[in-house]
Amino acid sequence: MNRHDGGRKMAGDFRAATLPELLVATAILAILAALVFPAWKTFSSSRGGKLAVSTVMESLEQARIAAISARTEVWVVFRSGKTPDQGSLRILTRGAGGYLPAGPWRRLPSGVTFRPGTGTLMGERPPADIVAAATGTTTTAGEEEFGGVLFNRAGRVILPAPGVNKLILFLQEGTSSPLREISLARGTGRACFMP
Repeated sequence: MNRHDGGRKMAGDFRAATLPELLVATAILAILAALVFPAWKTFSSSRGGKLAVSTVMESLEQARIAAISARTEVWVVFRSGKTPDQGSLRILTRGAGGYLPAGPWRRLPSGVTFRPGTGTLMGERPPADIVAAATGTTTTAGEEEFGGVLFNRAGRVILPAPGVNKLILFLQEGTSSPLREISLARGTGRACFMP
């Protein structure tokens, strides 16, 4: 401290950190980040998977209720592939002029998509007019895959037909996480989550 200013520090009197001190601080931060990152990734991915299950379950129930209350057929169209790490779905209700979207595409959280393949609801490609009504175009990108389920006016599942594809939908989160399974009851149209 300078003695001519009454013992107080002057603005120009400060000590800078040395290079070894900066390297130690940086190393400590890197170690902390390495410890926290896997836990954060697990937390955020499990949260995304739970949100995806909730979104799909709510949409299926909304479609079932819409079919019963309006006494009409309602499609739920599932889309996978446009954005490789994100699936989406859309509800279509039957009106006087055909099927019309009941709202926008509902996107699943980032990193979650519908697992494509046969034997499930993703193996039940809706008719071309349903896909066109859902997408707003008659042509779709080749990398997109569509699946669907049709509820009748009583809220029962009528497509896929019995014996064709199972009433199961798999949600895939990344490549290494376990699949999340949602199944539908044909007679009631109710969905349930199989953890």
